[in-house]
Amino acid sequence: MNISNTEYQIAEQLIKQIEQQPAQTETTNLDLATLGKPYNLSVNQVQRLFSKWAGISPKRFQQFLTAKSLQSRLQNAQSLLDVSLDSGLSSVSQVHSHFVHFHAMSPNEYRNDGLNLNINHGFYDCPFGLAHIATTEKGICWLAFIDNTSKDSSIEDLLNQWPSAQFKQDHTMHRALVASLFSLSENKPLFLHIKGTNFQLKVWEALLNVPLGQCASYQTIASSIDKPKASRAVGSAIGKNPIAWLIPCHRVIRATGVIGHYRWGEQRKKALLGWEAGKVA
Repeated sequence: MNISNTEYQIAEQLIKQIEQQPAQTETTNLDLATLGKPYNLSVNQVQRLFSKWAGISPKRFQQFLTAKSLQSRLQNAQSLLDVSLDSGLSSVSQVHSHFVHFHAMSPNEYRNDGLNLNINHGFYDCPFGLAHIATTEKGICWLAFIDNTSKDSSIEDLLNQWPSAQFKQDHTMHRALVASLFSLSENKPLFLHIKGTNFQLKVWEALLNVPLGQCASYQTIASSIDKPKASRAVGSAIGKNPIAWLIPCHRVIRATGVIGHYRWGEQRKKALLGWEAGKVA
């Protein structure tokens, strides 16, 4: 992976500063000298670092995160979701570059909290900082970003998810897998082995149909699972998503264009949305 953890951390701080600057027009530019000053970066260095990380300029990134742009992406996603539902497409493998399939835990595994289940986990650099990933023999069962929470906190969350499982920590076995997850060109099927209530599983499956680079509202997700009045419950299920990025809960925002909260940090959610929009563009 070409993007270092340090580069993402600087990019994240630049995003915070970009948000504090006035909205730009076609004829004005961001004050890149001011943006780069805390990191001893010149204007050209800011441009290069940000473009290397996001694939687009800081100004274009800012435009992708405006309420107007986000609302437009909400409308586009709604149209695409309608097409996919009308065509009988329910799997992300049919509408996305990533082929993601669920293996829901069996009732016995659910009740036994992973008894006799072997889970390998470790920490890896990715374009959005440090990622904590865990797998069973059936697929990925955990993917979290490390930010405000420490490694120990993430491990504790994983263990609480599967208190009866057997865990082995290995920081090398998933290196190729993690690199492929963010390549946007990997066409091999990806399997998830996840634990959740029937309602949560329906919500998480619906998230898979939100196209890369687009956004959906909580109401849209609720309607897509035939629970149009359950936006609050949908929000709760989204907040408990155990697999970042692959189950794209970061693509769900408020209908007003407000990005809202994210389990792994609001700033990272903005980074994910802008990065994806840049890749699609």
